Amino acid sequence: MSVGLPERTSGASRALAMARKALGALIAAVAVWVLATGAMVVIANAYLERTASNAASAAADRLAVQAATMEQLVLRLLETVGHLHDLAQARADLLAARESAGARIIERELSAVGREERFGIIQVGVIAADGTIDWSTSPYVPGTSLRDREHFRAHAEDGVKGLFVSLPVVGRASGRISLQFSRPLRAPGGGFGGVAVVSVDPENLALDLERLLTSTTERLGLRRLPDGASLARTVDRTAQVAARDTPIPPPLMAAARAAPRGVVVMRSPVDRADLLAVYRVVSGAPLLAVAAERSDSIREAALRPIRGPVILGVSAASLAVMGVSALALLALARQRTRMELRTLRIANDTLESARAEIGRLLEGLPTAVYRGVLHADGRFYLLYVSPNADALAGDIAAVLRGPEPAGASANPDAAAGRAALLAAVRATGLGAAEYDVAHPARGRIWVRDRARAHGQPGPDGRIEVIGHVVDITEERRITATAMATAKLATLGEMATGLAHELNQPIAVISLAAENAARALADPTPRNLDSATVRLRRIVEQTARTREIVDHLRIFGRIDEGPVEPIDLNAAVGGALTLVESALRSAGVSLRLDLAAGLPPVRARRVPVEQVVVNLCVNARDALQAVDTARRALSITTARGTAPGTVVLTVLDTGPGIPDSVMQRLFEPFVTTKPSGAGTGLGLSVCLGTMRGFGGDIAARNTGGGAEFVLTFRAAPAAEEAAA
Repeated sequence: MSVGLPERTSGASRALAMARKALGALIAAVAVWVLATGAMVVIANAYLERTASNAASAAADRLAVQAATMEQLVLRLLETVGHLHDLAQARADLLAARESAGARIIERELSAVGREERFGIIQVGVIAADGTIDWSTSPYVPGTSLRDREHFRAHAEDGVKGLFVSLPVVGRASGRISLQFSRPLRAPGGGFGGVAVVSVDPENLALDLERLLTSTTERLGLRRLPDGASLARTVDRTAQVAARDTPIPPPLMAAARAAPRGVVVMRSPVDRADLLAVYRVVSGAPLLAVAAERSDSIREAALRPIRGPVILGVSAASLAVMGVSALALLALARQRTRMELRTLRIANDTLESARAEIGRLLEGLPTAVYRGVLHADGRFYLLYVSPNADALAGDIAAVLRGPEPAGASANPDAAAGRAALLAAVRATGLGAAEYDVAHPARGRIWVRDRARAHGQPGPDGRIEVIGHVVDITEERRITATAMATAKLATLGEMATGLAHELNQPIAVISLAAENAARALADPTPRNLDSATVRLRRIVEQTARTREIVDHLRIFGRIDEGPVEPIDLNAAVGGALTLVESALRSAGVSLRLDLAAGLPPVRARRVPVEQVVVNLCVNARDALQAVDTARRALSITTARGTAPGTVVLTVLDTGPGIPDSVMQRLFEPFVTTKPSGAGTGLGLSVCLGTMRGFGGDIAARNTGGGAEFVLTFRAAPAAEEAAA
């Protein structure tokens, strides 16, 4: 007994120890299972949240593209509205100058825009300073008052100087609901002369926004700053006109006041849905472009394809851990591999879908977008161009790609414009050029090419370049109309001098013909010689008269041809043919210093002559303020200090340009002449003409008069040889 008891006690102890070990192993296994399961649940939730976060970031990037696209759409509309406002101001100035014929030309042009409803514009009108309708492209009752309309009170009472956009309102002339894009008109004396109004169909604008949508969960909207009032939107489009009391999302307006672009999370004022919104303040306008998408839609679209597999994977891994640790680890590794492959597949599908959506979006834009790399040696490699490029701008892709064999190009003018644009991008980060390209359906069309450097240059000097190309054929036609108006005004100012210039050869012809007839009445050898001399004089004076008339005919035509190499000195001589007599009549002495051997410059002769004539006429008018003995004008040409440039300088001895005008000298309708003595378009047209050639114009006071310096780009060697 004394021996058996310790043995039984020892066996019980071992059994208890084994039970304790088993219990410990069971507890450890359960703990491992709990910890592993908990860890897997945490990892799965983190993975789901990361996927949702990535989806939100991708949606924000896509919405940023939508907002930028909507901004470009609005900017195109604002460019057209701005041109129509300028034409309305030109009409008012012409009427003030009693140039009713020119005003009627502009009215016909504006009526065509309203009649054809281009860009959704249904009406163009003018409100007089007293608040009554002065003129409209829609039928109207004379004397109809618009003094109560906000787009009139904003300028007449609140003193808004720039663009103002009204809430949707029923027009009293058109009878249609429209957004009123207004700008104040300047009276001849510089005061308030009324309001120019362009009426835009908000329904058409909302439809344009709808065409940009890439999914049913997206929504786009255009709001007014600073009050945030809704102007057009894709959600509840037909009812938005009456929704003036729609609450303004405070986060959106607070963010817009703090930064011109950004991302906000807010609640929709229409259906109270939580939204991820990307906004952009439209450049240079009191407008806010907003692209948004429901947050729950973004999250659900990202998690729907992976939520089930994630839950299933966690359950399978948990059961595997309870069985055999090794098998559990293996199963977990396999499951992890499967999930990673599934994630990669989903990410790849999402990327391909986003690429397809962006491609469809770019194809529907009225702008061709491109991307490339500019090397340090000036070579440009085109990496991408939007699929709508060929339909929008013909062979623009070939122009962007550049000449394949070095130095060869089917379009030298476009190649030269691209070279200047790329040089400006490298120098300043921004570049722009205008040139014509071949379109398969429309022949030759004009485009504006704008590009900017993206990011910092690489170690080897390479720069990423992003740009876009817009068809400006219609815009150039409207600009040509403004140039023709300024040209007619210039010819009108020179009419007296030209009449005197023509009277001189006509008087000589008349006297010579009378003397020749008298000599031929008595045909002696001496009289016949005298008659021959006078007939030759008639031929010379007739040629002189024909030269003046031919130059007037050439000067009066509209020149919209391509930029080409021209002789700058010859263009100066052609301009002086028209204006020299006017200078002599005003007692202005002229000094020419035209350098010999100058290379041809890239320009067009008729517009260059118009610029020189305009500067000479302005100098003549300015010199009336000084004594006759001091009236002098000098014109010089020389090579520029910058390589590949030629400069033309026009210097007078007048009183100079007032400081108050100097900063706005080249703006449209700015003039120092008395009311009715000028349209104020001349220097604005000069600036547009010079920049259209890739050149520039600058003005300064020398202390003894005003000096204008015109800078031209010399034609490349190939163009110079062809010229």
